[in-house]
Amino acid sequence: MEGRSDELASMLIALCLVSYDGGGELFTHVLHSVFTNDQLVHDLRSEIVNVVGKEGFNKNTLQGLVLMDSVLKEAQRMHPESVLLMQRIALEEVVLPDGLIIPKGTPLMVSACHVIDASVWPDGDKFDGYRYFNLRQKADPSTNQASYNFTSTSPDHFGFGHGSQACPGRFFASYMQKILLCNVLMKYDVLVIIPDEGAWFQRGYTHVAHPGLKARVRRREEEIKL
Repeated sequence: MEGRSDELASMLIALCLVSYDGGGELFTHVLHSVFTNDQLVHDLRSEIVNVVGKEGFNKNTLQGLVLMDSVLKEAQRMHPESVLLMQRIALEEVVLPDGLIIPKGTPLMVSACHVIDASVWPDGDKFDGYRYFNLRQKADPSTNQASYNFTSTSPDHFGFGHGSQACPGRFFASYMQKILLCNVLMKYDVLVIIPDEGAWFQRGYTHVAHPGLKARVRRREEEIKL
């Protein structure tokens, strides 16, 4: 293996990219959500210039894109990979606090529909790219603000699962989505044309981007070279 470290690293990265099968669907939802809001596009571009423009792409700068992080988390909240998540099998009999008995061997899934419930999130049925950014800004500085990160999981947001079985690839997914979105935002003006039926529909358990979505794309002069 000596002398082949770069080749092996490239192969591993390529394998990671192709194994992220939900990335394209999420990115489509991100694009139609972002490019229908001119102010959000402007603010995201400003953040990229201020954060990435100083040091280029690295782990710290990607983590510093907090508005973009909020956009990704909000897109995942609105469009989870499935409305039924966290598939499990009870390894032993479980008795819930209300007395309900889950027999050993029972397959279980958790509904993700509550993530758009207005009782959990204000205006939960509307996309707000600033949602987690604003929560982070308003939070007590002494508290752990990592809970607002795209990669963080909680009972109120488990797009990547939750607990010990949360998706281990979510950090790679975050970096990939951010690098892609940075390149699209800085290099192109995009006009998204949404069908009369809406930008997405539900097919079975999944939120699917409408196949009639169209975009007009124009090259722009980027403020910084990525």
